[in-house]
Amino acid sequence: MKLALAVLISITSIGNSIAQTTWASDVAPIFYESCTECHNDNGIGPFSLMDYSSALAETSEIYNVILADEMPPWSADTNYQRYAHERILTAGQRQTILDWYLEGSLEGNPALAPPPPYYSPEGILGTPDLKLTIPTYSSNATATSDDNVCFSLPTNLSDVKKIRAMEIVPGNRNIVHHCIVYYDEDNSFGTDTSGSCLGPFQEKILTGYSPGGIPTIFPNSTTFKSGMTLPAGGNIILSLHYPEGSAGMEDSTSINIYFHSDTNNIREIYTAPILNNNDFCIDPNSIDTVYKDISYNIIGFPEGVTMLSVFPHMHLLGKEIKVWSQTTVQNEIPLINIEDWDFEWQNFYYFDYFKKIPVASSFHARAIYDNTVGNPNNPNSPPDTVCFGYNSNDEMFLVFAQFMRYAVGDELINQDSIFTSMLGLQAPLVQVGESPLVVYPNPFTHSTKLKLDLTISANAQLFIYDSKGHLIKKVHEGKLPAGSTEFKWDGKDLSGNDVPSNLYYYSLSLDGKISAGAIVKH
Repeated sequence: MKLALAVLISITSIGNSIAQTTWASDVAPIFYESCTECHNDNGIGPFSLMDYSSALAETSEIYNVILADEMPPWSADTNYQRYAHERILTAGQRQTILDWYLEGSLEGNPALAPPPPYYSPEGILGTPDLKLTIPTYSSNATATSDDNVCFSLPTNLSDVKKIRAMEIVPGNRNIVHHCIVYYDEDNSFGTDTSGSCLGPFQEKILTGYSPGGIPTIFPNSTTFKSGMTLPAGGNIILSLHYPEGSAGMEDSTSINIYFHSDTNNIREIYTAPILNNNDFCIDPNSIDTVYKDISYNIIGFPEGVTMLSVFPHMHLLGKEIKVWSQTTVQNEIPLINIEDWDFEWQNFYYFDYFKKIPVASSFHARAIYDNTVGNPNNPNSPPDTVCFGYNSNDEMFLVFAQFMRYAVGDELINQDSIFTSMLGLQAPLVQVGESPLVVYPNPFTHSTKLKLDLTISANAQLFIYDSKGHLIKKVHEGKLPAGSTEFKWDGKDLSGNDVPSNLYYYSLSLDGKISAGAIVKH
């Protein structure tokens, strides 16, 4: 009897010692790192993952999308090419989230959760220098046709500006299929709401938006500046596409534009379609492959081209698309390979390092379309012939790129390290919650101090994030005594690299109580 009791106690002890997966210790760090940039109170995600109660309400949905590998949304094959700010969970992180759900979605000790990132209600870019909004428009799409309209909006600029970032903000995300923005220098292209306006293709393209789109942010740092020229005067054209079924629904889409304070020594960036096939049809009940090749150097830069990003575009029959460049000595430069196309998530994919495209290199793309009943996104039941066109139920084969003239050493520049520089500096120095923390000097140039005064001892975690919610520095983790404690931040990140001039946020957790505030590095 004593032996049986001892065995039972031993088994119980072993069972109790098995660590359970909790929000505080295991899941919150993953969500803050990879999910909350979209899933915050001001983000494009349908719900917030900023705290335990918000996440708990969505555990079934979280489990399903993680199990199906649908979130975070990322389609590009990183074995083919690497990109800046890849939204990818490791196998271990995915399993941790699944285990958390299966083990009961426990919170754990809230004091052990990391302090969350802070996301400004102004968005990651702060207050724009120029904001243009279309008049409130009611979609005239029918049950069988889309509505394509163009709005011409005067900039009223009196002098030349250099654009450093742009953000298209749909007034109604449920009906804005896409938006392409052009610059019309001589104001020759007016507003057109006939339903068939596809935009002034001959004009300069500034940026674009499609489902899942994020702001266009040109790489900048204290030593590297890039952007696009916006001349004085002229109009900006927003070409908007509303899908069938949106009739009567209203939209008031805006574009926020951010300028460099100094227009000198800024590398000019161009946006253009480098590959486009508008002469194909996909037969019903077939899986077909479409190709496109261009055997000349885009716009003929004698120095060659430095490519920043690539943006492939297809519609609902799209399944795969691969884009690459070929040099004159037959070296392949991989650009992007998407093996599981997701119409709902399209965007510019920025390379981790700029890509040098030598003079006279060619560009190539191969796309696969599935027009069978096995395609759950097929707009036709039963399948019907689908050809190139601009409606959602038509198909497209289009590849945009952002590029500039090549300069020696461009291919050595890492975009992750300069991507968010010089953004958000117009945002106010916010203070969120009552905080015993004082930051001085603020703004700072080389280093700043973070002074914390506590009346009683507390478990403290003090982290620094950038304005996109990426973790920059773990200043402190652990118990702190009552009294005054001073920390120094030398303006370096987790890897010991100097961070660029930018807006940052500290996030402080004291026994689970959160506060945050802004820090600016000049």
